[in-house]
Amino acid sequence: MKEDHPEFRKDESVIKQRFNYLKFVNRERTKTWIIYFNEKDVCTVSKIICDYAYYNTVLEDIESRYKKKGDLEWEFKWGGKPICLQIIKQDWYFTVREARKCKGE
Repeated sequence: MKEDHPEFRKDESVIKQRFNYLKFVNRERTKTWIIYFNEKDVCTVSKIICDYAYYNTVLEDIESRYKKKGDLEWEFKWGGKPICLQIIKQDWYFTVREARKCKGE
């Protein structure tokens, strides 16, 4: 994380964990990156929660790198396996979610 995404630092503000995850935030606390792991400590889902100030930049980056699959949904291969990437819009923020299975599959 330090090498590839130096703008993020580990956030250990959550004391009681119900899930097996790591949480990172950027300096301005306008982006939060949460990486979820299964019982074998294998990443199953990753999501980045961002202020809308980043929306156009993030969307342009995603569209330039990944194959469009649907409305605000893309797909790419990681280790030979398909990964679904989705943008989920909320009132005050948006989420970029990566998972091995898309919602509804």
